[in-house]
Amino acid sequence: MVRRGAAWRRVGDPRRRGGERPGQRGDPLRRESPDRDREQRHRRALGAARRLRGRQGRARGHGRDDAAAQPPRRGVDARRRGRASRRRGDPARSHGGGRAGQRQETARRLVRGLGRELRRALPEACAQVPRRPEASLRLTIALPARAKLNLDLEVIKRRDDGYHDLRSTMQTIDLHDLLLIAKADATELTVSGLTLGNNDNSVLQAHQALERATRRNLPASFHLHKRIPPGSGMGGASSDAAAALRGLQALFGLEIDIAHVAQDIGSDVPFFLHGGRALVEGRGERVQPLPAPEPMWFAIAWPGIELSTRDVYAAWDQVKGEAPNHLRAAAERVEPRLLEFAKRLGGGWQLTGSGSAFFKAVQTEQEAREAVKGLDGWTAVSRAAG
Repeated sequence: MVRRGAAWRRVGDPRRRGGERPGQRGDPLRRESPDRDREQRHRRALGAARRLRGRQGRARGHGRDDAAAQPPRRGVDARRRGRASRRRGDPARSHGGGRAGQRQETARRLVRGLGRELRRALPEACAQVPRRPEASLRLTIALPARAKLNLDLEVIKRRDDGYHDLRSTMQTIDLHDLLLIAKADATELTVSGLTLGNNDNSVLQAHQALERATRRNLPASFHLHKRIPPGSGMGGASSDAAAALRGLQALFGLEIDIAHVAQDIGSDVPFFLHGGRALVEGRGERVQPLPAPEPMWFAIAWPGIELSTRDVYAAWDQVKGEAPNHLRAAAERVEPRLLEFAKRLGGGWQLTGSGSAFFKAVQTEQEAREAVKGLDGWTAVSRAAG
């Protein structure tokens, strides 16, 4: 701040006007004493802009709002201002913490140093702020929905409610669908890639289940690119549902435990909320993460046959099964063509889930490619993923 002693005046300063003393102006940023101004330098930039807008043009003649009649030389340095606040007891210190001869016109220097963003807060002719900024800044969330393989699967028993208790070691792999989610005026789903019916799609089921759980309308636009074969036992539908739950929770900022919602959609959905390798028990609601395996590759073959999980479990009630997958005999009973397909694959292949895809675990990518070489139909080479 500036003292009012004669030694601090610039007699020849061209900025002297009317009855003002040298440099005396109504500083739009300050209405308190000089010492008070130094105590308020920690205030944020936007607060300064509001004060500027409300007090512009209020000059005072009592000298308390004197500012040096010296044109600004540099912009505001926030770090220098921070250091200056440590020396409140020295009235000879300038507002910016420099020498007395460096005193600036505080309002002009501050506004110029704050940049274009601050100036836009001041009254001026400008376009109106759009009422719906999301229309131009639309957020789209992209989530991979990974496939899984059942490294082993044991059916324990049939429950009274018709479901089955099981115990299975599951592993997600890098083969995945891709789900894009964005807010919209109305909920819609488009699908590309492998053919899929939209009416009973698990993405929409997950969306409806989350709306019921939150008692909110959550209008969203979904686009699903399918790469996981449907009805293959690799959990594509359940993984898509889990991705939809995670995406909607993030998009709408929902504070809800989606694990409880997942249990009502499908048995494998809770596992896909975790991913990686896990021991899954019960109907699928108990998920115990396991340590990540050593690098592991998988050769995968799908005969192009879609199996109903419900039909396969119903067949298990009649034929039971054996390790490593207790559902294999039941799947072959539902679809006898699987027997011939398994013969063509040869040894070392096993069914995943309720079928109809088979996989072979190997150590290297090259081994996996050799395993699918020459096979007809849909094949893939994939590795374990977290």
